[in-house]
Amino acid sequence: MRAFFYLPFNQIIKCRPVNITIFKRSDKGGDRAMKHNVSFFSSFLETDVNLSCTKHFGKNTHDFITILSFLLVIGLLLTPFPCVAKENPVNRLQSVHAKKLTTQALQDIGRDDWNAARGKIAQSKDPLASKIYHWLLLVNMKEADWTSHMFIRLSHFIRRNPEWPGISKMKIRVEGVMPEDLSNAEVLAWYSDFPPKTPYGMGRYMDSLIIEGKRSQARIFLADWWASTLTSRKQQKYIFKKYGGFLTLDAHKKRFDVLLYKGHYDSARAIAAVLGQGYPALADARIALSQKRNSGLGALIDKVPGYLQNDPGLLYERLHWRRKRGLDDGALEILRKTPDASKISNPKKWWVERHIMIRHLLGQGKYKSAYALARLHVQKTGFSYAQAEWLTGWLALRFMHKPTEAYERFTALYQRVQTPVSKARAAYWAGRAAQGMKQEGLAQRWFKKAVEFQSVFYGQLAGSALSQKNRLPESKLPHLSKHDRREYKKNELVQSSVLFKAVGMDDRAEAFLNAFLNDDKTPKAYRFAAELVAGQGDFYSAVKIAKKAARKGLFLTKQSYPTITKQLTAINSVEWALVHALIRQESMFDYTAKSPAGARGLMQLMPATARETSKKLNLAYKKDWLTSRPKYNILLGCAYIERLLRRYDGNYPLAIAAYNAGPGRVSSWLKSYGDPRNKDIDLIDWIELIPVYETRNYVQRVLENTYTYRLRLRGIQGQPKEALHVAFHAKE
Repeated sequence: MRAFFYLPFNQIIKCRPVNITIFKRSDKGGDRAMKHNVSFFSSFLETDVNLSCTKHFGKNTHDFITILSFLLVIGLLLTPFPCVAKENPVNRLQSVHAKKLTTQALQDIGRDDWNAARGKIAQSKDPLASKIYHWLLLVNMKEADWTSHMFIRLSHFIRRNPEWPGISKMKIRVEGVMPEDLSNAEVLAWYSDFPPKTPYGMGRYMDSLIIEGKRSQARIFLADWWASTLTSRKQQKYIFKKYGGFLTLDAHKKRFDVLLYKGHYDSARAIAAVLGQGYPALADARIALSQKRNSGLGALIDKVPGYLQNDPGLLYERLHWRRKRGLDDGALEILRKTPDASKISNPKKWWVERHIMIRHLLGQGKYKSAYALARLHVQKTGFSYAQAEWLTGWLALRFMHKPTEAYERFTALYQRVQTPVSKARAAYWAGRAAQGMKQEGLAQRWFKKAVEFQSVFYGQLAGSALSQKNRLPESKLPHLSKHDRREYKKNELVQSSVLFKAVGMDDRAEAFLNAFLNDDKTPKAYRFAAELVAGQGDFYSAVKIAKKAARKGLFLTKQSYPTITKQLTAINSVEWALVHALIRQESMFDYTAKSPAGARGLMQLMPATARETSKKLNLAYKKDWLTSRPKYNILLGCAYIERLLRRYDGNYPLAIAAYNAGPGRVSSWLKSYGDPRNKDIDLIDWIELIPVYETRNYVQRVLENTYTYRLRLRGIQGQPKEALHVAFHAKE
């Protein structure tokens, strides 16, 4: 009986061919965990009885039903009933014996010896060990092994463990193994909880909706799915042939746009043929532009009918094509007549093009034109809005001398952004705008808002504007009692993370700890997780978790800014705070880090730079040493940053910018924007004028890290001779 109820709902029904609705999906707990609740009596009254054995009772059928009802209810009440959407986690610590066997089993799996692992898991008799093994089977199973019999195991695991990592991929896989004989009701129940992610799943869901007479719901669902989901050319053809009657021209137009932006050109041409009325010509022109063709391009654009010449997608492709070829005047012509925001399906890409052109104009000293172009941005949400609105306000204040307009933009921006970086930037510049309006009291109030975000660049600058004593970023830490720690250690996701970490499966360990934090987003959980990984010596994960916590207003300074002073004992020529700051930004203390560009190790040195530096130091060089010998990497990195500091007269922002972008680029920026070592050039403005976002952001992040590490390392290394040149003076 117990095993029977561990089956998924559809299998329970199939095991007992009794035509009575016993289970109903409902949310009686109010926690959105859908459960198959017992609802026997109400269902019995609503359902026609069709029991094959009633013929043996004749007129006494009612007596038989009464007896059966009683027995069923008693049986259900006495039987554990775990068939719910979310299972209660294990939440008990493994025994020492079980933990040892689980660790050995994971090591076996690492050697691809699944049989040996299975034996140890069975020997452990531990529920968490069994669940981890089952999870690993599901996430590692080859596609050829995904057959319909796997639906039971997959759907069961998904419903019972929605917080576990890898569930999204399982939802995709489960659609491909859904049994053909699953009833429409069961299909609808599944997809109402887990919307289809694949063309096959979409087809099953659509068929069930149509059969059940829910055609209006089918039409609404398909329109959204069609406009946003990529498929193969063959799948698209099949879907259109079967469900085309449910699709409108508007849905086709949206799909047409998405396909072109994603580079699915053959599929886009097929949709263009359905739309007709000039869309095939539009497709040809847009594809030619996106493929950066030159010959015959004008003729293709001319073939587009007049009513589609201002198609936002065509205008965007023409804008991008012109800008990439240095045809700035042509690009500006399009940007000055940007389509209405409601007609643009890719506003973020439009902002990228606009932002690049604004930076071009700033590099040419055309501040008025840059400001006029920025004002026309159509961004409404997200990072692109924060960037566009701040830039417009900054240009209004610093180059157009319009402090009132700037103040209005910065204060409105402050209300709409969430991250500490954006909040502090908006508040600081609102204070500067208020100063421009000759309202010092108002400016002080905004600087006080900015200084609440003491961990970031503009929060620290606000502290300087207020002449406040420098202090470490901090917040009141949530109290973690012994009981709290004990309960967190029992959590199955935490235990799984620790087990994977112990056998060197770091990616798995990180995935489970992330799942834990996604499930429990409380400040206590973040503190516990950061302390856990820091205790394991995993500074990379500690910094990563602490950064997430900081975005929620929780500053875990010790975990966010770890120290490695033992590795720096041979470093005397560079301030240790700066070394830590660079490492935190470059690799987050992962000495094995490798970037896509090829940079390696703690200080992310390019092999060519490392080889050149080692030669100057008369040291041997091996590329592998950059990721296997932390002290070696630090020694070369410090020699390189020291060289840059000498080149720029000890100016930290210039040296940091060169460390990221190279001295050549910094030299060109000095020519374009002036030299901030001269008193008539505002250093903060100069940093914001850096045209490359990565470098502009990098400089600010390293400077804010240096500020914090100066305070963390106070008394360990002598105070530096050079200030940060951004009014960061360590005040006692």
